[in-house]
Amino acid sequence: MEKNIINYYNHYDEDGRLFRNYSHQVEWLTTLYYFNRVLPPHSRIFDGCAGTGNYAFELARRGNACLY
Repeated sequence: MEKNIINYYNHYDEDGRLFRNYSHQVEWLTTLYYFNRVLPPHSRIFDGCAGTGNYAFELARRGNACLY
């Protein structure tokens, strides 16, 4: 069982998941919409490094300080 889980994550394209098709892009756009509503401009954001960094890189591009 453990090998099945490891194998799954070793072959899953999490980095491309948000941009694979329009249904996944809805997640991306919705999340960024709420980030914009909740986060003040030029916020300091801690990235726990548990994902690919797609959101952190976009938030940094928008002028926020992403701390790693």
